[in-house]
Amino acid sequence: MMDSHNDFEQRIKEKYPSNSLYYLEIAAVRPDAQGMGVGRTIMQWVVQELGDDPCYIECTDKKNVAFYAKYGFELVEEAELVDEEDAMPPATLFYMLRDTSALKN
Repeated sequence: MMDSHNDFEQRIKEKYPSNSLYYLEIAAVRPDAQGMGVGRTIMQWVVQELGDDPCYIECTDKKNVAFYAKYGFELVEEAELVDEEDAMPPATLFYMLRDTSALKN
């Protein structure tokens, strides 16, 4: 499973100067606090701190793609994650990038 993450991370980092790309590893809101603006507040702060610096995220819930898009993140890739040793069904990982100007050049 980590191969997909590592492959994407390597490809995206190659497109930016060293130490110029942020990775938002975890942004989560407890289920009982969802829908109360907590996620919006977190992401507004993240975007303010980032300024014009690029950042990428990964999410596994398709509904979050639209949420992150409100803050300038664009879906750039999807990958199906399969763990051969686990009986769990495959999951889709959505890779998103804020500030895609380097990818469009």
